[in-house]
Amino acid sequence: MKKLNLKRLIALATAVTLVTLSGLAISKGKPAEDKADKNLNQLKKQWYLSNSVSVYDDVTGNTYKSINRAVLGKLAESSDGYDKHDIRPYASMANSKAAVLFIQENWGEHSGEFHSDYRGLKKRRDRSAQSDSWVITVVSIVPGAEVTLKWNAVGLTSNKKGGIIRYKDGVLPEKILKKLHLIDQETKDEIEVVSDDGQLNSSYTFTMDSDKTSRQFRWVYGNVNASDFNSAGGVKQFIAKQKAELKRKARKAPPSDKFGLPPV
Repeated sequence: MKKLNLKRLIALATAVTLVTLSGLAISKGKPAEDKADKNLNQLKKQWYLSNSVSVYDDVTGNTYKSINRAVLGKLAESSDGYDKHDIRPYASMANSKAAVLFIQENWGEHSGEFHSDYRGLKKRRDRSAQSDSWVITVVSIVPGAEVTLKWNAVGLTSNKKGGIIRYKDGVLPEKILKKLHLIDQETKDEIEVVSDDGQLNSSYTFTMDSDKTSRQFRWVYGNVNASDFNSAGGVKQFIAKQKAELKRKARKAPPSDKFGLPPV
């Protein structure tokens, strides 16, 4: 019987060991790659929808445009409640000729008017309930004004470097656009961002009732439920309260000539 060479045995055993360890390394590394891909896909699902309004006064012939926009959307770094991405206006917009905003009444100490309302990307456990909705309020003190609500949906990507997150605008995939629906809380009309024939809708025009100065709309992302057509309520009382507060502050303001003109 031929004797086995000891050196060849050692070399063979070493080769088998290296192959085994290499296989283990690949096996262990694969989930990490899958996780990275999953995180990247999540970041690609970030988006925002910017709302603006223009108001036409047929008495004066003037057109007024909202200075600020109401922005809603989904970010990886946001939550469903108040967070750093939810921005307040500098002053109340209750007496505006043209404005669109969020009125948050259930955010505790943070309740009030907002320019933006971002939500998180976390999926809900119940697949049938995987939808979100945002209520925006259009304000105009122009009686019987013709109001046009416009919107623009944008995809987002982000990267974190040095502890700072930077966002970059991109194209929002059609599959996300098709999930967006606008509901007029007054008429109960539903407007699809992408119509059945594939046309992209980006505006909605209505006439403000002569005895009203605000109108609510609900943006729905996902499935539209019967409850989405129900009025959010509370806006009339909130606007009235804000107007009363503005009047109170105006009464307390010192005469305009008390301190003279500001330096130029």
